Amino acid sequence: MTKTQNEIVGRSALGIVGLALLFGGWKTLAKAYDISIENRAQIARDHPNAAQPVPRYKRRPAPMLLYLIGGVLVLAGAPTTAAAVLPTGTFAKLIGPPPYTTLGEHGEDTVRRILRGGRRW
Repeated sequence: MTKTQNEIVGRSALGIVGLALLFGGWKTLAKAYDISIENRAQIARDHPNAAQPVPRYKRRPAPMLLYLIGGVLVLAGAPTTAAAVLPTGTFAKLIGPPPYTTLGEHGEDTVRRILRGGRRW
């Protein structure tokens, strides 16, 4: 295959994976919201005259776990889909290395100089 064909296949696969992650995250967040509404209704039925909020140990942790999983899926799917859609140069600028690192102002060059045994700072 030519270079163009490889890029098309790679970006298509990246787009499919990104969209699948976004869709899975969206469905997980929607289900977490449904469970949380159901949980609130159940608590209201069990404690109709409760003046105090229901203690944490009586709440169900499933909605929070699903919110966490859905958020991770959406956060993983967004840059994956962006990488499939945006031009390579634009995406490289978005996620490129910072101009300054903790090892000095020249980033990778400083690390290579240190590894070669050159001057540290």
